[in-house]
Parts: sequence; C-alpha cells; structure tokens
Amino acid sequence: YTREQHRHNNNNTMKILRKNEGLVSNFEMCELLKQRELKRHEQVGGGIEVGDEENNEENNNNNNNNTNRNSNTFSRKKGLIHGYLLLYNLIQSLGWTAVLASALRAVLLPPSSNFGRTTNWQERLTTVYDHSSMFVKTFQVLSLMETLHAVFGFVRSPVLPSVLQWMGRTHVLMCVTDSVMPLQKTTAAGVLILCWAIIECVRYPCYALGILNATPKWLLYLRYTLFIPLYPLGAASEMKLMYDSIGFVKRVEMYYVHMPNVLNFAFDYSWFLYLVLVVYPFMFAQLYFYMFHQRRRKLKTKKA
Repeated sequence: YTREQHRHNNNNTMKILRKNEGLVSNFEMCELLKQRELKRHEQVGGGIEVGDEENNEENNNNNNNNTNRNSNTFSRKKGLIHGYLLLYNLIQSLGWTAVLASALRAVLLPPSSNFGRTTNWQERLTTVYDHSSMFVKTFQVLSLMETLHAVFGFVRSPVLPSVLQWMGRTHVLMCVTDSVMPLQKTTAAGVLILCWAIIECVRYPCYALGILNATPKWLLYLRYTLFIPLYPLGAASEMKLMYDSIGFVKRVEMYYVHMPNVLNFAFDYSWFLYLVLVVYPFMFAQLYFYMFHQRRRKLKTKKA
C-alpha cells in the first residue's frame, strides 16, 4: 500500500464526500477522513475502501447490463422462431384444408361426366387421388421442415421418429402411389388421403394455437383422440398400397439396380418392399402407443 495509492484514495474519498454529503468546510472534511481512516485500519484484511466500493458497484452494473443485453437478444431470437413456426403451421393448415376439401368434394359430389349414372361411395373414393394429389404431394414434401425444426432445436420433438415418419409417408406417396398409376384409382389411396387430411387439419391448427397459448380444449381433445381410429386405418392403407405395388414393381423392374456397375451393388426394390412390410407393424405400434402416452399426459394436464 504505497503513498501514491493512499493519496489517490483520499482524493477519491473527498470527491465522493463532497458529492454525497454536500460538505464545504475543509476542517469537517479532514475530520471525516480521519474517522474513515481509523475504521479502515480497524478492518485490515476484511475491509473495503471507498474506491473499491465504487469499482465493485461499476462491475455489478456492467454485469447487469450484459445480462439484460443477453436476455433481450435471447427474447428476440425466441420471438423470431415462434413467428416462423406460427407462419409454417398456418401454411400447412391451409394446405391440408385444401387437401381435405378436394377429397370430400370427390367423395360427396357426383362426377359431372357420369351423365346421370349414380355412383357409390367406393367408386368415388377411387377419384380422391386425382382430385387432391397436387396438394398432397406439395405439403407432404414440405413437412420435411419439421425434421429440420427438431434437428435445430426449434421444437422439442425427437429427431429420429420425425425423420422416420416423414420418410415412411413420403415413400408411400411418391415412390409407390404416385409412381404406380393403377394404385392411384384404388379405394386404399382415397382412404389414405382422407385419413392424412383429417389428422393434419387438426394437428397443424393445434400447433399454431399452442404457440399463442390459445389452444381450445375441444381442439386439443380432437388432436389426441382422432388418431385412435385414423392411425390404424391410414397404416393399413399404406401397407395395402405397398403390397399391391409389388407385382407391378417386379414386372417393370422399378428402381432396380443390376450388376455389374461401378459401385458393385445390386438392389431389388420388391425385396425392399417385403422388408418394409415386415418391419412396418412394429414401427407403427411404437408410434401408436407413444400417442396414447401423449394423450394421457396432455389431456390430464389440461384437466388439472
């Protein structure tokens, strides 16, 4: 503790006293300095001088400012993510509403080219894919963004189930149904699209309103109840479409890779479909029971 430091601390103390206590008299100033110097000597090793108090206060203010700045940055980032997710879910809601509207139009309204001939609902189901395929393909492929949301942490969904669900749906839609034209005019294709559309027309609005903390109880109940009949019906339709496509796949050797080739690799798509059909029920069961777990948790929480 040098003389220069002592003199510097005394000068700082005088400035603080003049500022805080309004003292003008030098005599009174010296008396107060003596009293403070005595207190400082009594508290050697544990005392804090006036200059140190000022430095600590300044450091605390800087830390608070940094904390507030980081908090504001985090809040802005969170707000941008929520805004993006809200927009995405609104777009998907509108898209799948268009899918459902076109599918219901195909089922409920008789085709204009029948010239008075009546058609039953099974015949009308075979026209669902023609009416809604453009919307279905667009918004199903767009749902790839949901796997990216999970990867980047925008949502708390597990990554692997999101990827597998998207790949399973997209494979049935694009690689099977859309590539094998006879399947497009089947009852299974119509049922599949109706199941998907009903589920998504509830799921995406539920997500969008959940971001705003404004999900009504009836919508939450539908979200975690409609899957009970629709998931098995949709999964059965997907499996039937894959099974019915195997004969066509073998006949035209669709997606086959023959030897020899540069990679020294052969691929038989029909055997791949057989493998998927064997694994599919187990994957579906895992998803189905997971949804029951979510149903108990969400509806119980909402009731509480």
